[in-house]
Amino acid sequence: MESPSINSATRFSNSFGSSELLGTSLYGLAVDSDHSVFIAHTDARNDANGRAGTRKDGLAQLDNRPWLNRIAQVDCSGECSTPRCLDLEPLPPLHPQPSMALATPFGIALSDDESTLAVTAAGSNKLFTVDANTGAVSQRVGVGAAPRGLALMADDRGTPKEAWVLNAISNTVPVVDLGAQATAAGATIALEDPTPADIKRGRRTFNSAEASSSGTFTPGVGQFDKHWNTVELATNAISEVGGEVRIDLKSAAIFPWHAQISHSAMVVAGQQHTLCYAARADGPRFITA
Repeated sequence: MESPSINSATRFSNSFGSSELLGTSLYGLAVDSDHSVFIAHTDARNDANGRAGTRKDGLAQLDNRPWLNRIAQVDCSGECSTPRCLDLEPLPPLHPQPSMALATPFGIALSDDESTLAVTAAGSNKLFTVDANTGAVSQRVGVGAAPRGLALMADDRGTPKEAWVLNAISNTVPVVDLGAQATAAGATIALEDPTPADIKRGRRTFNSAEASSSGTFTPGVGQFDKHWNTVELATNAISEVGGEVRIDLKSAAIFPWHAQISHSAMVVAGQQHTLCYAARADGPRFITA
């Protein structure tokens, strides 16, 4: 069973009960026949799981790991139990290798035999599989930009055979052969997409974890603070043209806007480089960089 929608909250509830303190941003979920619920989510680091963000710590103090990428498991066969968290990457101060990071676990599906979870890492552009009993991550497959939805096909024994993945920004549906332990997607279905190319490049940049040194988080998922919802900005106000990222803020706020932008640039040893920014407003404004 797979949820088709996103649920950003820290509390999960069903007809049997509820479970709190699951994580900061909850995405897809899957449920097995014993009412065990698996929830893909990211968890902002705090007193309970690492360093407290309320201490005004920056990325340097957080080792460039503001989020933990996890799957929560909750037993809801009766009253929902305390969540069991499956960490998808080493916990700080240890860091995953760039090719092993699984940023923003989003879509999730359980195989018919209930042995395997297939999950999309929307920020790492990957599909990966997890042992539903042990939480061990096995197969990792590159699939395209911002994979979010997925559906599984099984063989006669219920073993996962294929995964069909929806790439929300690439607007493609790659098919991954899980039975053959493939390391790359096979056939890919291209969907009709009228989005202008420059807008599409900007969305791809803003939703990729490649810009972070740890490879574990993206600037386009979650909220940096209560005044800027980056999901909304990434959807309708971000563009990238000729290597420049443009952000259009359409409304004035009572409180200052706080923007954190990650943008990769090629740097050559021995050469001098200049980073430039420009801001324009329709009235008197203050900006601090």
